[in-house]
Amino acid sequence: MTTHFKLVLIGMLSFSCSGIIHASEISTTSPVTEEKTILHLPGNSTAPVKLSSKKINSLEDLENAQYAYIDKHYENYELIGGYTLKQDNAFIRCVLIKKDGKIIATEFDVTECFKKLKSKSKAIKEELDELEKQIGVIKTDKTGK
Repeated sequence: MTTHFKLVLIGMLSFSCSGIIHASEISTTSPVTEEKTILHLPGNSTAPVKLSSKKINSLEDLENAQYAYIDKHYENYELIGGYTLKQDNAFIRCVLIKKDGKIIATEFDVTECFKKLKSKSKAIKEELDELEKQIGVIKTDKTGK
């Protein structure tokens, strides 16, 4: 396993054990304190970064794609962790970094990647199914707020 993957896995496990919103609950805010966090906005969009599933053939590939994106946009950052949530019908993976004293949250839409990975192997499907049971659900109104 790569170091990035291990760090995210540890972050996912520790976050899910220490206060993740269960699927039966509904939250209208992000699990990260919004006043201290800057949301990375790709271009002028407020939508999460959509990762292409073409080169994603394992969970490690998915993690590497997220870090490659962050590496491209930020230098000299500290990885804090991350979390996964379900927003409406999309799976969103948020990676948190610290740069220049600020926390930056980069959201990735990993829905298509999850679908592809579930079809790859029974072990990955079971792991993602278990993750889906544990993650939070955020519902948005029709305007996307």
